[in-house]
Amino acid sequence: MTTATATALTAHANTLRDQADRLPDVAPDELPDAVALGRQVAHLGSLINEMGHAFAFLSTVPSAPEHIARAAEAYTSAISHVSRASTQLSDAAGQIALIARTNEDQHLPWARNLRAKAPAVSRQAIAGAREELLQAVTVLNNTATVLPWLAAGRHLAAAHRSTAAPAPTAPTAPAPAAAAVHTTRHRR
Repeated sequence: MTTATATALTAHANTLRDQADRLPDVAPDELPDAVALGRQVAHLGSLINEMGHAFAFLSTVPSAPEHIARAAEAYTSAISHVSRASTQLSDAAGQIALIARTNEDQHLPWARNLRAKAPAVSRQAIAGAREELLQAVTVLNNTATVLPWLAAGRHLAAAHRSTAAPAPTAPTAPAPAAAAVHTTRHRR
């Protein structure tokens, strides 16, 4: 199960890295494509769903050993990062929707100001999404790397316990009656 879990973590990390690489690089005075952002948000939602299922599966292991618990924890952390990335992309898409809504008012100063700031706000949101996705990649890859070591350590500890000699018992203290007899003889 350890190898399969590490492989699944790595596969999810690679998928998230691909998503980060697919995020648009927008020129300073341009807005990203709203349809492409919407598709990326939907795909991130699917990835969150997948990782949620993986977490649920790992959580059903009774008395889960540390490496399984660590993998489940990695999934929850990655889900959190991907959720924040999705929010960032939704914010960028919101800027595009706001610009579309101000088409009729573009001659007004407030609308011109809003339209002038929208590309920078969108670029910043996309950069934030990329950073969140890369943090999720790091969490998943780091966990996939240590899982075999954690599992091996658990197996080694179990093997050591089964082959170790029993611990010596501590010497027993003298009986209280014998100590009392010794004290009585010196007084005479």
